[in-house]
Amino acid sequence: HSEYATAKMVYSSCMLALNQDKKFLLSTVSNARRIVLSSSDLLSSKKDGCQLFTNMATTTTTTNGGKPPCIVGNYNKTPPNYVPKLARISTWWKYAPPPPHHQNLQNKKAFTTASTATPKKSTKKKKSTKPKKVTTLSLTSKKRHGNKITMVTAYDYPSAVHVDRAGIDIVLVGDSCAMVELGFETTQPITLDEMIHHCKAVKRGAPNRPLLVGDMPLGSYEYEDSDVALRNAYRMLKDGGMDAVKLEGGSAARANTTKKLVEGGVAVMGHVGLTPQAISVIGGFRAQGRTATRARSLLDEAMRLQDAGAFAIVLECVPANVAKVITDTLEIPTIGIGAGAGTSGQVLVFHDMLGMLSHPHHEEFVPKFCKRYARVGHYITKGLEEFRHDVEQGDFPSEEYSPYVMTEEEKEAFDLLLAKDEEDRRTKHDETIKKLTEADEYEQLS
Repeated sequence: HSEYATAKMVYSSCMLALNQDKKFLLSTVSNARRIVLSSSDLLSSKKDGCQLFTNMATTTTTTNGGKPPCIVGNYNKTPPNYVPKLARISTWWKYAPPPPHHQNLQNKKAFTTASTATPKKSTKKKKSTKPKKVTTLSLTSKKRHGNKITMVTAYDYPSAVHVDRAGIDIVLVGDSCAMVELGFETTQPITLDEMIHHCKAVKRGAPNRPLLVGDMPLGSYEYEDSDVALRNAYRMLKDGGMDAVKLEGGSAARANTTKKLVEGGVAVMGHVGLTPQAISVIGGFRAQGRTATRARSLLDEAMRLQDAGAFAIVLECVPANVAKVITDTLEIPTIGIGAGAGTSGQVLVFHDMLGMLSHPHHEEFVPKFCKRYARVGHYITKGLEEFRHDVEQGDFPSEEYSPYVMTEEEKEAFDLLLAKDEEDRRTKHDETIKKLTEADEYEQLS
């Protein structure tokens, strides 16, 4: 009875493993066959277990002189108390090559239930197609691995969309907006509220991937009470949607303000060299760090800002060798503009690099350090001139650009409505023509 129970258990294991591991199945089947064929009690009895094997077997008759063709061990030796009808059992157990009994099973339902297995679902997470957000840490990693950082200014929704689509790392909402967008001579007149207005537009144009940095305008952070700077910086982040702010200057007072902002949870980008907000002091837009003493002071300013917690520093209009020394000395990245190729990255003004012709004097002005990558302003002006010409000549709009029409019935109804007050409209028209004629005569006399 114990051998019968063991054989039944092995049989169940075989059925469960049928679709999982063929090699394991063959090994297990051989062991089960050895148990079944060595038990004279099982072979000669009419127990339910024997009947189960018999019912599951095929009606295929054995060959080799009535001997079972796949007895383990000596294939020519018939086991003791061998019963010919149970040779079908051993025939069924033979699994290689695939037996023909799968087509003739009498108990297909039991076989199907025992052999089914549900595959495991994959636990691997699908890779997100969403672009990865640029952070202050990723910028530091770029410098450490020798990868250059890119930064371009943007001041409104369209420019932010273009900068983001180009894959630029940092979008700077610069106070240069005062000059290239608002038409001022310098960056000084722009206010904090105006900066926040432009920051909001840029945030809508580049909401996810690039790091957004907003310039703190003149008069928003220079006070001795650094709490004023912190409150204004919070406005840039909370109202304007910026990720960080930028301060100009590297004095001890500016370092204290930077430290206050960083301790308050605001990421700060420094700016040394030519600081446009201070042109009244430095005497205009002039290069900085040309003397040994001034170059050394620039290094000290940069070190001071780094110690205060700044995550990056802009170096503007600085000799290339000085900028490289500062970059090699600092642990944080440097972003150069007119500072040579030795910095960690480069920044240019959107309008300058694309040739937007937005200088306050409407001149085709490009700074010495700026490479022009397009002549967008030229094509804008040309397109507007063509529009003016087409309108004056009556070429625009043509039928192609007049898509909205009335049905014939509505046209007839409209004509009937016009006929009712035609005389009144004609009288008013004549009066208007008379007034215009008098105005033309007066203009000619004057």
